[in-house]
Amino acid sequence: MMYSDSKIYKALVKVTAQENRISKEKAEQSWSNFLTCINAPSDLAGLYLVNDLLRDFSGFSGLIERLSKALNVTPAMLDALKFSVDLAKCDERTYTRIQVGKGWLSKRALYSLLFSYRSLQDGNTSRWFLLRFVEQFIATQNLLKDPAFQPVTKSREEEVCRAFRLLCIRDNRDFNVDTLPIGNMTMEDCDLTVALESMAKLLMPGDSNRQYVMTLLHFFNGDWKTPIPRATPVRRDPRSGRRYGRKIRQEPLPGELSDLHSIQPFKAPNIDVEGINGEDFFIAQQHVIFNSNSDFERKTTNLYAVNAVRDKTLKRARQVDISARVRKSQNTSMTNLSLMSPTSLNSLVVLIIKLAKRSKDVDYVISLFCSFTLGKSLNDLADLSVFFNDKKLEQGIYLNRKKRQGYWYFKIENNTQIRRDTKDNLNEVQEWAKTPCPSFLVNLLLKRNEVNKKTKLFQMSSSELIKNLKGKLKRHSERHFQQSLSLTQIQSFTMRYVESKDQIDPVIFDFSYNNHYYSCRVSRSYVCISNQTRLRQLDGFWHDISLYTGQPTLKHFFFDGAVPDLVESSAAVGSKYCITDQVHQGLTKHLVEQLSRHKLSVTKPLSEVIAYHNHFAFYTTWLLAFSVGYRAVINPLPTLALHFSDLGLLTISDKDDSDYTHTRVVACPFVLNKQLEYYRQHLLRLSELLRTLVPGLCHSVDEIVRYEQKLLSLSPLDSANWFRMVRNDKRRLGPLFWLDDNLNVKPISPSLMVGNLPAKLKIPANVGRHWLKSMLLSEGVSPELINWQMGHWQSGQSPLGNYSCLNPKEASNELNILIEKHLSDIGWTPCTSALL
Repeated sequence: MMYSDSKIYKALVKVTAQENRISKEKAEQSWSNFLTCINAPSDLAGLYLVNDLLRDFSGFSGLIERLSKALNVTPAMLDALKFSVDLAKCDERTYTRIQVGKGWLSKRALYSLLFSYRSLQDGNTSRWFLLRFVEQFIATQNLLKDPAFQPVTKSREEEVCRAFRLLCIRDNRDFNVDTLPIGNMTMEDCDLTVALESMAKLLMPGDSNRQYVMTLLHFFNGDWKTPIPRATPVRRDPRSGRRYGRKIRQEPLPGELSDLHSIQPFKAPNIDVEGINGEDFFIAQQHVIFNSNSDFERKTTNLYAVNAVRDKTLKRARQVDISARVRKSQNTSMTNLSLMSPTSLNSLVVLIIKLAKRSKDVDYVISLFCSFTLGKSLNDLADLSVFFNDKKLEQGIYLNRKKRQGYWYFKIENNTQIRRDTKDNLNEVQEWAKTPCPSFLVNLLLKRNEVNKKTKLFQMSSSELIKNLKGKLKRHSERHFQQSLSLTQIQSFTMRYVESKDQIDPVIFDFSYNNHYYSCRVSRSYVCISNQTRLRQLDGFWHDISLYTGQPTLKHFFFDGAVPDLVESSAAVGSKYCITDQVHQGLTKHLVEQLSRHKLSVTKPLSEVIAYHNHFAFYTTWLLAFSVGYRAVINPLPTLALHFSDLGLLTISDKDDSDYTHTRVVACPFVLNKQLEYYRQHLLRLSELLRTLVPGLCHSVDEIVRYEQKLLSLSPLDSANWFRMVRNDKRRLGPLFWLDDNLNVKPISPSLMVGNLPAKLKIPANVGRHWLKSMLLSEGVSPELINWQMGHWQSGQSPLGNYSCLNPKEASNELNILIEKHLSDIGWTPCTSALL
């Protein structure tokens, strides 16, 4: 026997004989028959994984009986597999090998398939499918080895085992064994040929899974045919092309007249054994000229026309050239941003309701409805799940059968970390955004999913769904003589409507449906919005769309925001750095108390002047942070010369660069306007008090306060050079600074702002920026104005450019009213300096 020299074989025989109390010869005969049947290698490498398959099948009586009969497995061998095998280390590594050996796929096809059992799909249906395959393989082994049916490159055994493994492997997400159309029958007694034939019709012709299914269909039918060799035809004529049609082909001739072409034959010449073409009775006509009025000659350096290029390299370069696509994506004037008309929108609703009446078209209805309402492509929707357990949340829709309600769940991407000392002072946010589904979609999914079992949103593959939907949309448009409906228009309607109306901030859709309308992360990370506000704005958005269609009742068809447990909830999603109103009021109260506590005495000693100035500067800096929402940087206000109190505007510079990307004019509410005027007077008085002690500081303060007078006399070039020096810079002195006991000057940094607060009021330094954007978005302010105030304009936008239509004065008038109202409600007031 070929396995008698293997130590692994001897150990298995020994365990089998001892544990079952049978003779050694009988145990050797059992293992030899089994190993010969599966064509195991002589060293029995990886046999542990094959035995693992037997151990797994032992838990199913019907399966193990039929498998044992097919592979010559005895009950004594199955009992022996329950015990460990005593082997040396080198033999243990060979026995438990996990890598496929060299030549296994071609010479030991069945063994390599059984060896790869753990990589196949799990489940009872998958086990029965494998059993049916093994039985058919053993029964038709002689046919598979017949030389008459062997392909040139591989054997039939290798072909069928490879097709089964690649079709049923876990990584193949486009195929699931449970979806085989076997009707009401089970995998144990169904006709696999009929099931595979039905599955092949559902797959696309170019799909690799279809090729695997067709191979298995021939395998179970046993209808192999002799392969036809595909020999490359011999090209005898150098002028003959690769393919020949019935039309005469012509080629331009470089260096000749423009109308002179070379005639290309449409078939290969018929040459006899003596090398003579019997059809050549006349001289071959090599060239043809269409007219004799040519007035120029083609130069030898001229290239052929595009359709005449035969070079493989040029063809490949032209195929991968994406420059046109890149230009189109970066240039809005080249992009089609057309919006669906109200007629087309109503036509889409009619089509959805019509398809919903047929149970076979449920996937089409769900795909159209979800693609339109969520603004997602079908490929993105295919990854979503339908689940019934709200304890294990996933990306998708949760259904409550008792209440007949459904909710979309999408995870909020937020990787920011919160310090322990600031956690109690910030709003709690949810990790998942919960958005109600309309009753139309909920009833449709509950009707399709009769059992509370997790499934995908679609039961079809996305490629097949896209192909069929294009045909349905085309036929529906032609039948109703309307504008053609396309999947691109449907899935991009919400995004284009948001951009055209400027009614709702796109971050609402980013949170609710994980759409990423904003290309930059910061536009989402600064927003903390409650569920009440989010649902209210979504409800208003769909109400506006229903008015756009001319049918106000459609609002409840697309969105149902009247959900008590969400509307009444105070939960929020988004930024973790948004401060609570209670802590915000406590911060304001603390800063005011510090000013009252450090009021100067009549003599105004130096220590009291320094302490009061520091607290007054801190109050002004915190008010500036909540009023304009600057980034947490040092010296965000480089000068007071660009403060336009009459217009309610202020120029700030945070995280700036050489192109002044973050130097911008922002709205300045009345409370900040007044506070900056008081702070200017405070600096002048401070300069007078300290002039004899620190004359250098007083000179710098004088320049900061009075520089607008000198600025008017400078040319535009000199003004730009001046601002290039004073813009956001850690080294230069700005209006916001503090003094230590030795009269050393340092700009107020974010760490100093936070370090000056008590432990119970510890908050992040950029909390004002989060609070301001969240407040403006909750108030329903135009996204354009919010982005202007926050400096969040994206690539291609320039609200402060020379040709911008945005009027800063009008924008500040609208924003200052809201900001002033909320600041006053919190308790912010302009405070005069005690130095005056």
